[in-house]
Amino acid sequence: MFETARYEASRRLRGTAGLTVIVSVYAVFLAFFFQSLPKEQLRTSVEIMPPSVLEAFGIVELSTIEGWLASEVYTFVVIWALGIYFAYTAAGLIADDIEHDRMDLLILLPFSRSRLLVEKFASILVPIFIVNGVLLVVVYVTALGIGEPVDPIRLVMVHILAIPYLLTCAGIGIYLSTLTVFNRATVAQGIAAGIIALLNLIGIFASGTVLSWMMNISPREYYDPSAILIEGNYNLVSAGILLIATVVLVLVSQRRFERRDIE
Repeated sequence: MFETARYEASRRLRGTAGLTVIVSVYAVFLAFFFQSLPKEQLRTSVEIMPPSVLEAFGIVELSTIEGWLASEVYTFVVIWALGIYFAYTAAGLIADDIEHDRMDLLILLPFSRSRLLVEKFASILVPIFIVNGVLLVVVYVTALGIGEPVDPIRLVMVHILAIPYLLTCAGIGIYLSTLTVFNRATVAQGIAAGIIALLNLIGIFASGTVLSWMMNISPREYYDPSAILIEGNYNLVSAGILLIATVVLVLVSQRRFERRDIE
């Protein structure tokens, strides 16, 4: 069992390693950069920043290591970069095989299309866990190294609660991957990346307007690194909502894939 999941996961190891190195180096650089900055200047900069900028980067405070990491690492890297990356990757899981005529062979294997889709989606868990796990260790060790230790429980929770968010982004991607309107994988992937970016922007600019209700459809509204790292607020309900959204997206994707004609 799970041969497809193992195969797909193994294909992503090299890319996962590269992504992990990039994300880790970025986090280390920002941690050392924080150490060199005057803290009073950071407090002042937050006070003069426009609200839209504060919202965009999840900035609550910058003068503590927790506030700095929440905005500069977890908002930018996890919410924006990794959210877009995993949506983009998942959008190619089905569409790429169809475009390159590999799906004709895959659907001849002795298991259903539904299982094939689930195993392909499950392969996304490997890079999510690897990148998340390594980044956790790198951030914790680096913070200790610069004399700015982070509460380990809060740090672990910010990584655990990132998983439902990233899975939801991947769920959006795999749903787009099953749509017949996208004949090329690159189109589905580009649309998936654009949707995550748009949903993030909605979460930023709809706040305080008549369109504030639209914030409820943005996954980023259910994952708040600042609340976790600074306040120790672990919103498990929001994490549950994201997991339910992921399951719904996968189930709908299964149904679409089962009905799709493979040309």
